[in-house]
This record gives sequence, C-alpha cells and structure tokens, in this order.
Amino acid sequence: MDAASFHTAVLRLQGLIRPQREYEWIADNLVKVLYQFPDGVTDSIVRCTLQYDRKRASGGAEELGIATLDTVIRRRQLPADCMLELRIRTIEADFFTLVHSDVARERSNAPTLVHCPDARLSSAVHASCSGLITPGRLLRLACGVTAEHSFASVDGGQDNHDNLLLLPMPFLTVVLQPSSFAHDRAALDDLLCKAHTSIRGQRGLPQQGALVLRVARIGAVEHYCGRQLRRVLLTKVDLESLRSHQSWASPLPALELSEVEAELLLWSEEGQMCRLLPEGSLACILQAVLISEGSAEVGGAPAQLGYGPTTLITIVETEAKLLSATDTQKSEMEEEGECK
Repeated sequence: MDAASFHTAVLRLQGLIRPQREYEWIADNLVKVLYQFPDGVTDSIVRCTLQYDRKRASGGAEELGIATLDTVIRRRQLPADCMLELRIRTIEADFFTLVHSDVARERSNAPTLVHCPDARLSSAVHASCSGLITPGRLLRLACGVTAEHSFASVDGGQDNHDNLLLLPMPFLTVVLQPSSFAHDRAALDDLLCKAHTSIRGQRGLPQQGALVLRVARIGAVEHYCGRQLRRVLLTKVDLESLRSHQSWASPLPALELSEVEAELLLWSEEGQMCRLLPEGSLACILQAVLISEGSAEVGGAPAQLGYGPTTLITIVETEAKLLSATDTQKSEMEEEGECK
C-alpha cells in the first residue's frame, strides 16, 4: 500500500469509526493491523479490529474490575465481569490459604480463604519452577469463582466459621511485581534464565523453561460451529535485554511492530482468560499445548497454542497496581455488591 492509498484508507476509516477518533490514532492502529496480517486483510476485519480497539481504549466492558472481599463473602460468587485478586498466605499438602489483596497488607488477621488449587497450580509446585508458587505470591482469578463456608480448622485451633472455601478455578494468572517485591524479582530472574521466545516452525515446545512473549493483541470474538473463539496474538521479546533490565519500576519498552510468533487459542469459557492478559504485557507461559507449529518463513503462519489442563501463565507488571483498603471501603460500587 503506497502513501496515498494509506492516507485515503485512514480518512475513510475515520468517517466510519464511532465515536470518531483522531487521524493519528486511526493511522497507528491501521499500521499494527497490517503488520499482523502480512498476507493481506479484508476491510471488514480492519473495521472490526479498530472498533474493538476503540472500545478498549475508551474503557469498554472488558476493562478489568477487582471484586471486593465483601462482594465475595456476601454473594458467594464472583461477578462475571470481575476478577479476584488474592495473595497466597500458606501452602499445605492439599490446599492453599489465601487472603484478599486489598486487606493483606493492612491486617495480619484478615479473613482467610481456604483454596483447593486447580491442577495447574499443583503441578507448578512440584515442577522445576517451584519458586514461582510460594507464600506471598499474587494470584488473579476470573469468571464464576464460588466460595462456600468451610468448617474445617485451618491453623490447628478451633473450627473457624469465618473461613471461606474457594473452589478450584482454572482461569487464573500468577502476577509478578518485580519493582515492588524482591521475591517477585527473584522469581522473574529464574523464569528468564531458562526462558525461550522462538517457537514458530519448531517441532514441539521446549521441555524446560517458560515461553516468554508479549501480548500484542486480543482478537474479537469469532464463532465456529456454535463455539466462541478468542485469539491472543503473541510476539517475540529480546530475552537478553530483559535479563539485563535493571529498573522494573519503569515500563517495558514500547511494543515493537513485529510478526506474530504465536497465537493462544481460547475456546468458549476459556475466553475468560482475556481479562487477565493485558495487551502489551509480558507473559511467561508454562506447559502450553502446541496445536500447530506454524512456519518460520517471513510472513509465515504463527504457531498455535492451546490452554491445557496444566498451562500456567505468569504476567509481569512493571508498575505494581496495589489497592488501598481505604479506597476500597469508599467505593460506591462495593456497597452495591459490584466490582469496584
């Protein structure tokens, strides 16, 4: 596409996107779409992608919300459009104890949630990355997490009727905040030491280490034979630069335009994972399922990954998003039992 044709396309799209966006925004996002589809793209895909980006940029319905502790206690269920943010307090033989992140730093006697972990957390404890799942680590969970009263004693004392039982939940991410916590930085250094970022055209995934990629874009919902599909487009990173990155308090370099290395296919209810994968973030993926190896040629098809029963994704936050318990209590939506 030459400069004149590109200019004409931007002006036409500017007249179609509602509410209207500035020329620079349309041009920048159009370039990103063209890079992600080097073999060509239809007009309908361009318009759909830009409308989706516009919705996300303006704080659409998919923007993350944090469910408050009162919401979980009162409703016994996580609202569908929210996520739950918890820190691991202890790890026992068959269960974890968790504490809600908005009170974990304020009260040592914060209400405890007894959690029977999903297989992906159990497998991680016994794998070579055992240092990833430890007390103090932050977890985020999405979708309809339910909690029930637990009458079992957690700490060997009398029965604690204030404890909640959190059922196994497959849609979760581990969150590392290396700028705020030394143990998060140590865990990230360990992941990067054994990491890989190139998988296109390779026969099988590496047996050791995490697959580290950037979340470039989350596609709109597609429909196939009555099932919904979301594609998470992932690009390669400069591992050597990340390993020598000194100041995790500053944001990572801007997302460079590059070919898509892999796409994570999320079917039906797996699409809830999209809430936990911010675009532009660094994702460390353990035990993904390789569906298709793709092609290593320039412009070739990306590899396709699946979200398997033991797949565990860790998101790296360069700037910790810590919540204040005081601010949480002031939230009007909390009083209504909704997300804040």
